[in-house]
Amino acid sequence: MIPVYLTFPDAVTAEAVLVDYPSLQIANPAPMPVCRLTGEADPDGCPVSEPVPGYHVNALAPDGLDLSGLDAWRRYPETPWAIWAGI
Repeated sequence: MIPVYLTFPDAVTAEAVLVDYPSLQIANPAPMPVCRLTGEADPDGCPVSEPVPGYHVNALAPDGLDLSGLDAWRRYPETPWAIWAGI
């Protein structure tokens, strides 16, 4: 299985695209809130984050599935929020 991280502009687009990928296992209830660190700290010294706009979907794809049709929406986070054990 391959983890796939996707960001769409909205739910309608996500549903229209994902209907062509029935073998994807959606791993989160969409929309999933996603944040990124701003590089700043609050007055207590805690890192500040901001929401990433979009409709985010995390999925698992079977090995060998052609994912090229998802290239426009696919993301490659350095530190993903969802990590699957055993893959």
